Amino acid sequence: ALEVRHEIITNTDQWFTLRLEIWQGSGSSNTYYRYYHIDKSTGEIVTLSDLFADDAYVDAISAEILRQMVAENEAGTGGYWVDAKIEAWNFSTIDPDQNFYFDENGDLVIAFDKYQVAPGAYGCPSFTIPRAVYEAYLP
Repeated sequence: ALEVRHEIITNTDQWFTLRLEIWQGSGSSNTYYRYYHIDKSTGEIVTLSDLFADDAYVDAISAEILRQMVAENEAGTGGYWVDAKIEAWNFSTIDPDQNFYFDENGDLVIAFDKYQVAPGAYGCPSFTIPRAVYEAYLP
């Protein structure tokens, strides 16, 4: 089975963001999301890398996500792959065009697919990134 659902995540004077939820089922299942952003001032589709002046934002945002993952693991509320025995599973960095969206407060949220940074039981985790982490990298 295959199901595709949509939801408008953001619709402000500046941004329109559409989220597609894709669910596949065949013996087991998988869910993943794709976000599409339109800058209303230009009419252009925007990716994460388009928001920043250079690639330095990747390291800054990745470090913040890792910090949040470690804190949740240490608090017993997370099971993120940051110190897995299989090194290839451990989170190291976001993709330059990682899934993202702006939440209702205007905060940047980085979204991951199921199994990308944690076991499937964690679903599709996301991390809210404080503006102070990335504002120096904005144009």
